[in-house]
Amino acid sequence: MGSRTDQVSRSSGRSRGVSVRRAGASAAVAVVLAAVLAAAPPLPAAAGTSCVTSDASLLAQVEAKVVRHAGVTGRTDLHEMFSSVLATMKGEGAYTVADLRARPDKQSSNWDRPGPNALWQAVYTELDRLESCRGAQPAQDPPTPVPSVSIAAGSGVTEGAAATFTLTATPAPTSNLTVSLSVSESGDYAASGATGSKSVTITSSGSATYSVATVDDSTDEADGSVSVAISGGNGYTVGSSSSASVSVSDNDDPAVPSVSIAGGSAVTEGAAATFTLTATPAPTSNLTVSLSVSESGDYAASGATGSKSVTITSSGSATYSVATVDDSTDEADGSVSVAVGGGSGYTVGSSSSATVSVSDNDDAPAQPDTQQSDTQGTG
Repeated sequence: MGSRTDQVSRSSGRSRGVSVRRAGASAAVAVVLAAVLAAAPPLPAAAGTSCVTSDASLLAQVEAKVVRHAGVTGRTDLHEMFSSVLATMKGEGAYTVADLRARPDKQSSNWDRPGPNALWQAVYTELDRLESCRGAQPAQDPPTPVPSVSIAAGSGVTEGAAATFTLTATPAPTSNLTVSLSVSESGDYAASGATGSKSVTITSSGSATYSVATVDDSTDEADGSVSVAISGGNGYTVGSSSSASVSVSDNDDPAVPSVSIAGGSAVTEGAAATFTLTATPAPTSNLTVSLSVSESGDYAASGATGSKSVTITSSGSATYSVATVDDSTDEADGSVSVAVGGGSGYTVGSSSSATVSVSDNDDAPAQPDTQQSDTQGTG
């Protein structure tokens, strides 16, 4: 039997042998695993993975290179190269290792050089990763542009005809697009229920026509218009031509005014007798009305009777006065009358004449004393 020291030595030797054999096996497994991984295709990027560099230190070093070579004479190519690398790391470019190796400058050979060129190794490795990431990303469909909707007015119409508007969506929608509208008017032409909040559907053709009905009435009125404005909604934006108006013309003749007359209060001789003439409806411009002035008694001033005229303005009424004379003759009370005569641009109303009473203001003459005369005759 050997000494205890020999036993320990043999035991230690066996342990070292086992460790060596285990290390060799581990190394062999690592070699096999590396070979398998090298032969395997690159794994697809996980869902939601962004093909950008997350290594802040690497990004900072490349950014420093961009800043360093900016504006340096003779280093423009390096500035462009580092700028392309940085843009790719931020997901804003697609610079590849192949692009880097194709450069004629010495920097592209630094991939296999150790030491200070560890940055280059990191750059190459990261560009490889980003290229694989981009290749594994599913193709993204370009976003569908949102149509901009504009409106244009059709030609002016006469009341009773529909006012039309053309709406255009650019680009044309891929499916039916409902556009909100606001319809208003100036005047009173739109049909009942035609104004307010409305809508129109634009198909994939890219345009639609919207019509607003108007009413053909018998009322003479000022010309007006119908307007349509595009309101905001889903699936479109409102274009710069957001509203339009179509003029609407009236087709009714102006109503012919009917003229009537009313007398003022009674007067005493010397005061003017006044009359008020009214045109219904009021004329749109000055209206000349023929009159016939007469009297009962002898009160009207010289030349105040006979055929006369008065002008009614757009206010719709006028006052006509007949002067009377304050004489010294005692006479019976009388009157002055004015009648509306026929003329152009008006009709004579039912109240076609009026009379104003005129009172005398003179005392009666003194009567002779007939009793005294009789007494003298019998003496």
